[in-house]
Amino acid sequence: RENYNLHVPNGYKVLEFEKGVHFVSPLTITNNTVLYLHTGAYVVCLPHLDGERAYQNSHGNYVYTGLIVVSGMKNISVVGHGVFDFSLLYRHERSPFSITLSENVNVDGVTMINATGWTMVFSFCNNVHVKNVIGFGVKTNSDGIATCNSKNVLVEKCFLRSGDDLF
Repeated sequence: RENYNLHVPNGYKVLEFEKGVHFVSPLTITNNTVLYLHTGAYVVCLPHLDGERAYQNSHGNYVYTGLIVVSGMKNISVVGHGVFDFSLLYRHERSPFSITLSENVNVDGVTMINATGWTMVFSFCNNVHVKNVIGFGVKTNSDGIATCNSKNVLVEKCFLRSGDDLF
């Protein structure tokens, strides 16, 4: 793939992952933020830390804060040609993307592998655009893209394989 043509409006924050391997815990994304993965960036989501707060879901699994959790925000972009890898996590440990009550959300070009829960969830969102996303999931519940109670959502040019539902 070629480098993504990054456009950052004035006043936006940019979180960047350069080429190479990066081990990360949950990321904080606020209004007017672009999360950019350069070509060759390989972002590995770390398991929960001792003492990290969790809740128990209906299946009895302990669930911790997702990698990217956004609630009530505007103008969020996750773009580039890097990879998010969730292979180190056990089933349901962290959700990859959980975006709620937000608007003007753009996800473009990223690849996600081995999600431990629904890969991308958009709940009660408005104006969401997902394109050129690749997702490979072999774990049960590695669902692809879920648009729950959202409006003005466009998903296009994506490729998904999962151990469960795709869309």
